Amino acid sequence: LGASTGSTIRIFGKTFIGTSFQCVLFRNQIEISRTTAIHDEATDTLLCEFGSVSVGLATMEILWNSTFSTTSTPFLIYDPIEIEDVSNLDNLQVSTLGGMEIYLDADINSYFQSSLLDPKIKVGNAVVPAVLKISNSGNVTFVSPSAHDAGAISNKRYLFNSLSTTLNQQVTLVGSAEISSKSLQLTKTGKFKTTGSAILDISYPSFPSFFDIIIQFDCLIGLGSGGNGMSVSFGEITELNSNGTVLVGEQGVGNGLRILFRTRTAKAIEVIYNSQLVHQVVGFNARVGVWVPISITVNSVGNLTLCHNQICYIKNFTLPSWIPTPNWKVIFGARTTEVDDNHWIDNLVVRSGSLTTLNNQTIEISLNSQDYVSLPFNLTYYAPPVITNIFPNGGDHAGGTEVKITGNNLITGSLTKCRFGETSEYVVDAEPITGIDNVVYWKCISPSRLNQIPSATNLLKVPIFLSFNGKDFHSSSFVFNYYQKSLSVLTNMVPKSTDMQGGSMIWLIGTNLNIPDSSLESTRVIYIGDDINDNEPISTVWEPSNLTLGF
Repeated sequence: LGASTGSTIRIFGKTFIGTSFQCVLFRNQIEISRTTAIHDEATDTLLCEFGSVSVGLATMEILWNSTFSTTSTPFLIYDPIEIEDVSNLDNLQVSTLGGMEIYLDADINSYFQSSLLDPKIKVGNAVVPAVLKISNSGNVTFVSPSAHDAGAISNKRYLFNSLSTTLNQQVTLVGSAEISSKSLQLTKTGKFKTTGSAILDISYPSFPSFFDIIIQFDCLIGLGSGGNGMSVSFGEITELNSNGTVLVGEQGVGNGLRILFRTRTAKAIEVIYNSQLVHQVVGFNARVGVWVPISITVNSVGNLTLCHNQICYIKNFTLPSWIPTPNWKVIFGARTTEVDDNHWIDNLVVRSGSLTTLNNQTIEISLNSQDYVSLPFNLTYYAPPVITNIFPNGGDHAGGTEVKITGNNLITGSLTKCRFGETSEYVVDAEPITGIDNVVYWKCISPSRLNQIPSATNLLKVPIFLSFNGKDFHSSSFVFNYYQKSLSVLTNMVPKSTDMQGGSMIWLIGTNLNIPDSSLESTRVIYIGDDINDNEPISTVWEPSNLTLGF
């Protein structure tokens, strides 16, 4: 099938003979278009480029040396699709993790029900299937690809041309590792029995997880009498000592992914994941004595590709159960024994969709997986939010508690939402507020839970979810605790006066003043004054011996 405005068609078959090829379109046995075909001898296919043709169903015939092939292949000619609106989003914002279903209002004619259609959506570099649905306002549905697949990848670059304060905050050097001659030198010639490692800080901006990662660098191994090799580790490092460092050689470290470049006796590339050797390239020697580029890529589904000096020795090797976590680190390590060698790194870049905070990608649509039409809006990728605190973390089950949510990647937007629990009936608007030093926090009002009444000794605990687009909700480790405020009754306060300087201990007497759960300890505070917004909260202490609350 092809667009009425023109399309290039590739014809597959067998034993195309002759030198004169033509593609001819017929409708009701009347020729409507003819074009000269080009024989691609490398693939033994024909390329036919048609100009404008009227809309409707036709048949394709191949003509060579004035002889027709009577295959009568059906060929659908359609008008280019037009997208009129985005029905489920005011602005197309999706998580870098992808996976959100998006509906587009489109001008779809009834002939789009044809089984010949092969609709696709292209977001940046990624092509994903689309589903056409005929309705009063026809729509197109697709699932957003990950930021990594779409090419919405952000970089974190490490420059070794100076010992700057910024670099010291990003790279921790251990053992013989040093930054010299504008490169990271783990070991160097002339120094024997040395081990050097460098720990990279990649957790900026904060992110929920590195689902995809690309590590690119130039590497120099050699020019000495021979070292043991170099390693690149990406994972949780449980072996860190008290000062947050670890000395790492060619064996790597951690339970995540380890790439080992062995250059001593067993020359090879070894891939270790979850402490198991899962793949190796035997006979490979990274000790070439010149600077070469190296890239290590793991996509969002755990496919590993490793290239050395423009040659990919590992391609799309699947790592079992690829589940990175936010505390994973990147560590380089190298070692020499009684022989010496250089293990140097330069031009280091860590790339990931998980490092993306905001990134716009174009959207295109095709009905034949070839002719794409650009849509008049972009898909904006954002880094999923990471909650660092909520206050208060509890409130009355009648709802109405103003909850302040702080964290990372809390961008502003018109469709920001909070969800108090697992279901959509407890979704409320989130108000992004820019506070001191331009730090954005969200304010949400807890919804009512009158249909689920907590007891005096048990809280109703619900998880907190955040959404930037009103559809895609992100979980957190924080919960909100519903309780019955009416159960607490004040009967007396001792003393009832205090010095102007403050500092006196005051005790509140009543019933049910204690909290039913220790998780609410930080929210049991006292405000003094008519307007709590004008006063700072005062922490309280529970005295179990006489059932009083002090502040």
